[in-house]
Amino acid sequence: MTEEKGQDNPLESESAAVTGLLRKISRELSIDQVREPEYTDRKFFVICMTPRSGSSYLGSVLAANEIANVQEHFRIQGGSIERDAEKLDDKTYEAYFRKKVEHLTSKNGLFGVKCDWPQYAPIYVSGLHAHYLRDAEFFYLTRSDILAQAISRYVATESNYFHSVNELPEGGKIEVGFDYDKIRHHMEHLIRMQSDWERLFASEGLKVHRISYEELASDPKKILNEVSSVLGQKIDKAVVDTDFKVVRTELNEKLREQYVKEHRRRLAAVEWLK
Repeated sequence: MTEEKGQDNPLESESAAVTGLLRKISRELSIDQVREPEYTDRKFFVICMTPRSGSSYLGSVLAANEIANVQEHFRIQGGSIERDAEKLDDKTYEAYFRKKVEHLTSKNGLFGVKCDWPQYAPIYVSGLHAHYLRDAEFFYLTRSDILAQAISRYVATESNYFHSVNELPEGGKIEVGFDYDKIRHHMEHLIRMQSDWERLFASEGLKVHRISYEELASDPKKILNEVSSVLGQKIDKAVVDTDFKVVRTELNEKLREQYVKEHRRRLAAVEWLK
Protein backbone atom coordinates (compact mmCIF):
# COMPACT_ATOMS: atom_id res chain seq x y z
CA MET A 1 0.00 0.00 0.00
CA THR A 2 1.15 3.50 -0.72
CA GLU A 3 0.96 6.08 2.03
CA GLU A 4 -1.48 8.88 1.38
CA LYS A 5 0.02 12.30 1.46
CA GLY A 6 -1.67 14.88 3.65
CA GLN A 7 -3.33 17.72 1.83
CA ASP A 8 -1.99 21.23 2.17
CA ASN A 9 -4.25 23.79 3.79
CA PRO A 10 -6.15 25.34 0.85
CA LEU A 11 -6.47 28.63 2.71
CA GLU A 12 -3.19 30.40 3.30
CA SER A 13 -4.03 33.53 5.26
CA GLU A 14 -1.30 36.14 5.48
CA SER A 15 -3.08 38.94 7.37
CA ALA A 16 -5.22 36.97 9.81
CA ALA A 17 -4.54 34.12 12.23
CA VAL A 18 -7.70 32.24 11.28
CA THR A 19 -7.39 29.58 13.98
CA GLY A 20 -7.00 32.27 16.64
CA LEU A 21 -10.07 34.11 15.36
CA LEU A 22 -12.13 30.90 15.41
CA ARG A 23 -11.00 30.20 18.96
CA LYS A 24 -12.03 33.70 20.03
CA ILE A 25 -15.48 33.19 18.50
CA SER A 26 -15.84 29.68 19.94
CA ARG A 27 -15.34 31.03 23.47
CA GLU A 28 -18.69 32.77 23.00
CA LEU A 29 -20.49 30.77 20.31
CA SER A 30 -20.31 27.18 19.12
CA ILE A 31 -19.22 26.84 15.50
CA ASP A 32 -21.32 23.92 14.30
CA GLN A 33 -22.24 22.54 10.92
CA VAL A 34 -24.66 24.86 9.10
CA ARG A 35 -28.21 23.60 9.59
CA GLU A 36 -30.73 26.29 8.69
CA PRO A 37 -32.15 26.76 5.17
CA GLU A 38 -30.82 29.35 2.76
CA TYR A 39 -32.61 32.69 2.46
CA THR A 40 -34.68 33.08 -0.69
CA ASP A 41 -36.38 36.37 0.20
CA ARG A 42 -33.37 38.70 0.17
CA LYS A 43 -30.21 39.53 -1.76
CA PHE A 44 -26.74 39.66 -0.26
CA PHE A 45 -23.73 41.78 -1.08
CA VAL A 46 -20.30 42.11 0.50
CA ILE A 47 -17.90 45.06 0.34
CA CYS A 48 -14.48 43.49 0.71
CA MET A 49 -12.11 46.15 1.94
CA THR A 50 -8.78 46.97 3.51
CA PRO A 51 -8.49 49.63 6.24
CA ARG A 52 -8.49 53.30 5.14
CA SER A 53 -9.93 52.56 1.70
CA GLY A 54 -13.09 54.69 1.98
CA SER A 55 -15.48 51.94 3.06
CA SER A 56 -17.11 54.04 5.80
CA TYR A 57 -17.87 56.79 3.30
CA LEU A 58 -19.22 54.30 0.74
CA GLY A 59 -21.40 52.71 3.40
CA SER A 60 -22.75 56.12 4.42
CA VAL A 61 -23.61 56.91 0.79
CA LEU A 62 -25.47 53.61 0.38
CA ALA A 63 -27.39 54.32 3.61
CA ALA A 64 -28.19 57.91 2.56
CA ASN A 65 -29.70 56.59 -0.66
CA GLU A 66 -31.70 53.93 1.25
CA ILE A 67 -30.01 51.02 -0.50
CA ALA A 68 -28.73 49.20 2.58
CA ASN A 69 -27.28 49.62 6.04
CA VAL A 70 -23.68 48.65 5.26
CA GLN A 71 -21.38 48.48 8.26
CA GLU A 72 -18.92 46.05 9.87
CA HIS A 73 -21.74 43.82 11.09
CA PHE A 74 -19.42 40.88 11.75
CA ARG A 75 -16.72 42.68 13.69
CA ILE A 76 -15.02 40.35 16.16
CA GLN A 77 -12.51 42.49 18.04
CA GLY A 78 -13.02 45.23 20.62
CA GLY A 79 -15.64 43.30 22.59
CA SER A 80 -18.05 43.14 19.63
CA ILE A 81 -18.47 39.36 19.48
CA GLU A 82 -18.90 39.21 23.26
CA ARG A 83 -21.65 41.86 23.25
CA ASP A 84 -23.46 40.23 20.34
CA ALA A 85 -23.27 36.77 21.91
CA GLU A 86 -24.87 38.02 25.13
CA LYS A 87 -28.03 38.94 23.21
CA LEU A 88 -28.50 35.45 21.71
CA ASP A 89 -30.58 32.62 23.10
CA ASP A 90 -29.18 30.15 20.59
CA LYS A 91 -25.45 30.63 21.10
CA THR A 92 -24.18 29.35 17.77
CA TYR A 93 -22.19 31.16 15.10
CA GLU A 94 -24.93 30.49 12.56
CA ALA A 95 -27.60 31.97 14.85
CA TYR A 96 -25.38 35.03 15.29
CA PHE A 97 -25.08 35.34 11.51
CA ARG A 98 -28.81 34.88 10.89
CA LYS A 99 -29.82 37.40 13.56
CA LYS A 100 -27.65 40.02 11.86
CA VAL A 101 -29.20 39.23 8.49
CA GLU A 102 -32.78 39.30 9.74
CA HIS A 103 -32.41 42.51 11.74
CA LEU A 104 -30.31 44.46 9.24
CA THR A 105 -31.85 43.61 5.86
CA SER A 106 -33.14 46.80 4.25
CA LYS A 107 -36.77 47.31 3.31
CA ASN A 108 -35.88 46.63 -0.32
CA GLY A 109 -34.60 43.16 0.59
CA LEU A 110 -30.86 43.82 0.56
CA PHE A 111 -28.40 42.72 3.21
CA GLY A 112 -25.03 44.40 2.81
CA VAL A 113 -21.93 44.14 4.92
CA LYS A 114 -18.40 45.47 4.72
CA CYS A 115 -15.54 43.32 5.98
CA ASP A 116 -11.81 43.31 6.10
CA TRP A 117 -10.23 39.88 5.70
CA PRO A 118 -9.98 39.02 9.44
CA GLN A 119 -13.74 39.62 9.71
CA TYR A 120 -14.61 37.54 6.65
CA ALA A 121 -12.18 34.64 7.09
CA PRO A 122 -14.22 32.98 9.91
CA ILE A 123 -17.39 33.29 7.82
CA TYR A 124 -15.56 31.66 4.94
CA VAL A 125 -13.99 28.70 6.73
CA SER A 126 -17.04 27.98 8.94
CA GLY A 127 -19.25 27.19 5.96
CA LEU A 128 -21.43 30.30 6.21
CA HIS A 129 -19.97 31.71 3.00
CA ALA A 130 -20.71 28.52 1.05
CA HIS A 131 -24.25 28.25 2.39
CA TYR A 132 -25.40 31.87 2.42
CA LEU A 133 -23.00 34.07 0.49
CA ARG A 134 -21.56 32.11 -2.42
CA ASP A 135 -24.01 33.79 -4.82
CA ALA A 136 -23.73 37.25 -3.24
CA GLU A 137 -22.44 40.25 -5.14
CA PHE A 138 -18.86 41.04 -4.14
CA PHE A 139 -17.36 44.52 -4.36
CA TYR A 140 -13.65 44.99 -3.75
CA LEU A 141 -12.61 48.41 -2.47
CA THR A 142 -8.90 49.24 -2.53
CA ARG A 143 -6.53 52.18 -2.85
CA SER A 144 -4.15 52.52 -5.78
CA ASP A 145 -1.69 54.42 -3.58
CA ILE A 146 -0.83 51.90 -0.86
CA LEU A 147 1.78 54.15 0.75
CA ALA A 148 -0.83 56.89 1.21
CA GLN A 149 -3.16 54.27 2.67
CA ALA A 150 -0.48 53.02 5.07
CA ILE A 151 0.29 56.57 6.21
CA SER A 152 -3.42 57.23 6.70
CA ARG A 153 -3.71 54.14 8.88
CA TYR A 154 -0.56 55.07 10.80
CA VAL A 155 -1.84 58.59 11.51
CA ALA A 156 -5.29 57.26 12.50
CA THR A 157 -3.95 54.64 14.91
CA GLU A 158 -1.38 56.94 16.48
CA SER A 159 -3.80 59.85 16.95
CA ASN A 160 -6.96 57.76 17.50
CA TYR A 161 -8.69 59.97 14.92
CA PHE A 162 -10.20 57.63 12.34
CA HIS A 163 -13.12 59.47 10.75
CA SER A 164 -14.33 62.99 10.16
CA VAL A 165 -17.32 62.24 12.39
CA ASN A 166 -14.98 61.74 15.36
CA GLU A 167 -13.81 64.56 17.61
CA LEU A 168 -10.41 65.98 16.82
CA PRO A 169 -7.69 65.42 19.44
CA GLU A 170 -7.25 68.02 22.16
CA GLY A 171 -6.13 71.26 20.58
CA GLY A 172 -7.98 70.53 17.34
CA LYS A 173 -4.86 69.43 15.49
CA ILE A 174 -3.43 66.05 14.59
CA GLU A 175 0.22 65.76 15.57
CA VAL A 176 2.06 62.53 14.84
CA GLY A 177 5.82 62.06 14.56
CA PHE A 178 7.58 60.14 11.79
CA ASP A 179 8.27 56.44 12.34
CA TYR A 180 9.51 54.55 9.30
CA ASP A 181 9.15 51.09 10.84
CA LYS A 182 5.55 51.62 11.94
CA ILE A 183 4.50 52.96 8.54
CA ARG A 184 6.28 50.03 6.88
CA HIS A 185 4.40 47.64 9.19
CA HIS A 186 1.05 49.13 8.13
CA MET A 187 2.03 48.95 4.47
CA GLU A 188 3.03 45.30 4.67
CA HIS A 189 -0.19 44.46 6.54
CA LEU A 190 -2.27 46.07 3.79
CA ILE A 191 -0.35 44.23 1.07
CA ARG A 192 -0.86 40.91 2.86
CA MET A 193 -4.58 41.58 3.26
CA GLN A 194 -4.93 42.37 -0.43
CA SER A 195 -3.21 39.08 -1.16
CA ASP A 196 -5.71 37.24 1.07
CA TRP A 197 -8.66 38.80 -0.74
CA GLU A 198 -7.22 38.04 -4.17
CA ARG A 199 -6.61 34.43 -3.13
CA LEU A 200 -10.25 34.08 -2.07
CA PHE A 201 -11.57 35.58 -5.31
CA ALA A 202 -9.36 33.37 -7.47
CA SER A 203 -9.94 30.17 -5.46
CA GLU A 204 -13.73 30.57 -5.49
CA GLY A 205 -13.88 31.83 -9.07
CA LEU A 206 -15.78 34.88 -7.88
CA LYS A 207 -16.81 37.67 -10.20
CA VAL A 208 -15.78 40.77 -8.28
CA HIS A 209 -16.78 44.39 -8.91
CA ARG A 210 -13.65 46.44 -8.29
CA ILE A 211 -13.76 49.99 -6.91
CA SER A 212 -10.81 52.22 -6.12
CA TYR A 213 -10.69 54.78 -3.34
CA GLU A 214 -9.45 57.32 -5.86
CA GLU A 215 -12.50 56.78 -8.11
CA LEU A 216 -14.84 56.96 -5.13
CA ALA A 217 -13.28 60.21 -3.92
CA SER A 218 -13.28 61.89 -7.34
CA ASP A 219 -16.67 60.76 -8.67
CA PRO A 220 -18.89 59.27 -5.95
CA LYS A 221 -22.06 59.61 -8.05
CA LYS A 222 -20.56 57.40 -10.73
CA ILE A 223 -19.61 54.73 -8.16
CA LEU A 224 -23.04 54.97 -6.51
CA ASN A 225 -24.78 54.45 -9.84
CA GLU A 226 -22.55 51.48 -10.69
CA VAL A 227 -23.13 49.79 -7.33
CA SER A 228 -26.87 50.41 -7.37
CA SER A 229 -27.11 49.06 -10.93
CA VAL A 230 -25.39 45.81 -9.91
CA LEU A 231 -27.82 45.49 -6.99
CA GLY A 232 -30.84 46.18 -9.19
CA GLN A 233 -31.66 49.49 -7.51
CA LYS A 234 -32.65 52.72 -9.20
CA ILE A 235 -31.40 56.04 -7.84
CA ASP A 236 -33.62 59.01 -8.72
CA LYS A 237 -31.62 61.70 -6.94
CA ALA A 238 -28.15 60.67 -5.82
CA VAL A 239 -27.02 61.76 -2.35
CA VAL A 240 -23.24 61.72 -1.94
CA ASP A 241 -22.72 64.43 0.70
CA THR A 242 -22.64 62.68 4.08
CA ASP A 243 -21.00 63.25 7.46
CA PHE A 244 -18.01 61.19 6.34
CA LYS A 245 -15.32 63.22 4.58
CA VAL A 246 -11.83 62.48 3.32
CA VAL A 247 -9.43 62.85 6.25
CA ARG A 248 -6.24 64.25 4.77
CA THR A 249 -3.79 66.78 6.16
CA GLU A 250 -0.48 68.35 5.21
CA LEU A 251 1.02 65.98 7.77
CA ASN A 252 0.28 62.99 5.51
CA GLU A 253 2.25 64.48 2.63
CA LYS A 254 5.14 65.37 4.92
CA LEU A 255 5.25 61.82 6.28
CA ARG A 256 5.21 60.49 2.73
CA GLU A 257 8.27 62.55 1.79
CA GLN A 258 10.06 61.44 4.95
CA TYR A 259 9.22 57.79 4.33
CA VAL A 260 10.48 57.75 0.74
CA LYS A 261 13.68 59.55 1.76
CA GLU A 262 14.36 57.13 4.62
CA HIS A 263 13.54 54.11 2.46
CA ARG A 264 16.05 55.20 -0.18
CA ARG A 265 18.66 55.84 2.52
CA ARG A 266 18.20 52.35 3.96
CA LEU A 267 18.25 50.77 0.52
CA ALA A 268 21.52 52.48 -0.36
CA ALA A 269 23.09 51.31 2.91
CA VAL A 270 22.58 47.61 2.14
CA GLU A 271 25.69 45.74 1.00
CA TRP A 272 23.91 43.44 -1.44
CA LEU A 273 26.95 41.37 -2.48
CA LYS A 274 28.49 40.97 0.95
